[in-house]
Amino acid sequence: LIPAPAPRPAAPMNSGSRVRARYLASQHGPAGTKWFDATVTKCNRDGTFDLSYDDGDKEQCVKPEFIKSVKAPPAAAPPAAAPPAATVAELLSAYELEREENIRANKAALSRLGLDEAAAACSTKKEAKPRGKKRAAPEARGPVRTSRRLSGELPEEVFVEDEEGRRLVLGGDTELIAAMQAAEQEAKRKGREEAWEAARQQAGTSAGPLSIPSSAPEKDQFIRLSTPCFHLNTFIRSKSVPRENRAFGLFLKLGIATPGFGPLKGNTLERVQQQWPLSADFQEPLRQSIAEDLKVGPRINEDDNPASEAAQVALWNTHCEPGAFILCRHAYHENPFMPAALKHGGKYQGDVYVLGRVEEMPPPQSDADRALVSEDRVTDERLAALNMLRCYLHGCAKVNYFALGYIDDLAPATRGYIKQALQPTLQQILKGSKGKEAEHARIRENLWECATHQIGNQFSAEW
Repeated sequence: LIPAPAPRPAAPMNSGSRVRARYLASQHGPAGTKWFDATVTKCNRDGTFDLSYDDGDKEQCVKPEFIKSVKAPPAAAPPAAAPPAATVAELLSAYELEREENIRANKAALSRLGLDEAAAACSTKKEAKPRGKKRAAPEARGPVRTSRRLSGELPEEVFVEDEEGRRLVLGGDTELIAAMQAAEQEAKRKGREEAWEAARQQAGTSAGPLSIPSSAPEKDQFIRLSTPCFHLNTFIRSKSVPRENRAFGLFLKLGIATPGFGPLKGNTLERVQQQWPLSADFQEPLRQSIAEDLKVGPRINEDDNPASEAAQVALWNTHCEPGAFILCRHAYHENPFMPAALKHGGKYQGDVYVLGRVEEMPPPQSDADRALVSEDRVTDERLAALNMLRCYLHGCAKVNYFALGYIDDLAPATRGYIKQALQPTLQQILKGSKGKEAEHARIRENLWECATHQIGNQFSAEW
């Protein structure tokens, strides 16, 4: 029998055509992949297409069965006739109503913050001045005031931040605004330092200068893109109520890191342990083997994406080696498993990230691997309190966590970068970065420079 040719898109495809395509389905199969909007950049002779996705990713040699044509949007309807222009009186009236409503809301927010004087000053009403009265000569009026601040009067309106960090724009004195913002930043910095000092004391260490382990890396070692940097989410559950970040403190206490998927099975596990340590060439065969295993039998967590799980576990086991870097972040101010070092006076001090370096990488599910999370290191009661299963703690790397930073200190580009999954970027780096070397190096440098809280072995106690 002659095999039927692969189906092609219903509409003819040309360079510039708008389509929807399954990202990475041509390489790994359609299981677990999703459709994304894209533009055709090249039509290849073999019937495949090169695509540029709307979110910035690019993919070459996409098979036609994973592409759908997108119909051109219907012609725009003629614009509706403009409503009659409002009179000046009507516009002023609407403006005043909106302004008064904003002032009432800001007064309430200021009162909640205990700034009653500032709330009282938030008003648009002014005292009426007598009309027709002749003004006194300048020498009789006294010195001219150049600002309310210099005269000692409270400005009518100011900028402040409410309890959720939103800026309330009430107008006014820019110098006072800058002073208030500087005071707020200093209070935030002081609170974080006091929280950090309390964590040191809780761990039973002295308040003297922190001694950094000799294994802490140099800056140029961290910035070097040839060394992988894995971003692990420490068992984040963003859809739970409240949202959870369960293993951040546990990872730092035990000095470990793991992606946290289900254990390897049968022949896959046997091959991995026999060939350990694995070479980079084994990544794709291992991914395929894990994907096949996930198709049969129940999984521990049915919510896990099997295609993503297979890809991440294969990447971790073939590229995580001594010297690789680990980045973990903690988010969610309502997280019930929050380490004490991130709070001061019961208040969350802000989202953080930690940097670590892999010291050992034993074979997954070996005796050395199990020893990193043994009962004498973390009890079943502690895991139950964290709502975690021990079976997820496997394939662990032994990690030296050496520095912590606050995410709001990072550059905006870096903040956006680490709030997404970094594994696709790690894949780009391993394949040559595709012209993004300078961008990735700047991000790593920013991560290094903002991680100002250095972590030593004294933080091995539970936070």
